[in-house]
Amino acid sequence: MDHHDYVSLHNPGLPGLQLPYCLVKLDSPRHIWLPLNRQYKPLGVTSREWVDYDEFVSRAVAFASDPRKWHDVFLPHDPGASILYLHRDGQPASEYFARLTRLLWYRQRSIGEFDIFQFQRARVLRATPDLMAVVTEVFGPSKSYQNRAYWATELAHDTEKRAAFLKVAKSG
Repeated sequence: MDHHDYVSLHNPGLPGLQLPYCLVKLDSPRHIWLPLNRQYKPLGVTSREWVDYDEFVSRAVAFASDPRKWHDVFLPHDPGASILYLHRDGQPASEYFARLTRLLWYRQRSIGEFDIFQFQRARVLRATPDLMAVVTEVFGPSKSYQNRAYWATELAHDTEKRAAFLKVAKSG
C-alpha cells in the first residue's frame, strides 16, 4: 500500500485542524454535536489553550437522530459515548473519507440563533437551580416551564433584578 494512501490528521502539512477527527456531544437534550480537529479543538481553532466547548455551540451541528446509533460511520464506541471518532492514526485515507462521506449523508443542520439561545438558557438553569426553584415557588407550577425558565434566566444575568425579585419572594 502506498504511503500516500494514509491520512495523518496531526501532520502540520495536512489540513488536520480543518478536518473533523471526532464529534463531541454538547450537553443538550437534542442531538447537538461539535466537530473537533486532531487537537480536540473546534474546527479551525489553532490555539493550544484549553477551550470550553460550550462557547463554540455556534459551530456545532444538530442531527435529526442520534449519531451513536448509525452504522459504519464512526469507529466502534459505547452506546452512551459522548465522543465519536471518525479516524484513528495509521488508518488508510480511503477509510477516513468513506466515514466522513457517510456522516455527511445523514440529515443535519447548522445551529441557529434559537438553538444557541436555548442551549445558553439550559446552561444557566443547570448552573443556578436555586433560581428556578425560587421562580417556581413564587409563580407556582401552573406557569409554563418556558415562562419560569425565562424568568430564572433573566434573574441569573441581572443582579439588581435578582435582588428585587428575591426580596419580594421572601416577603410574600
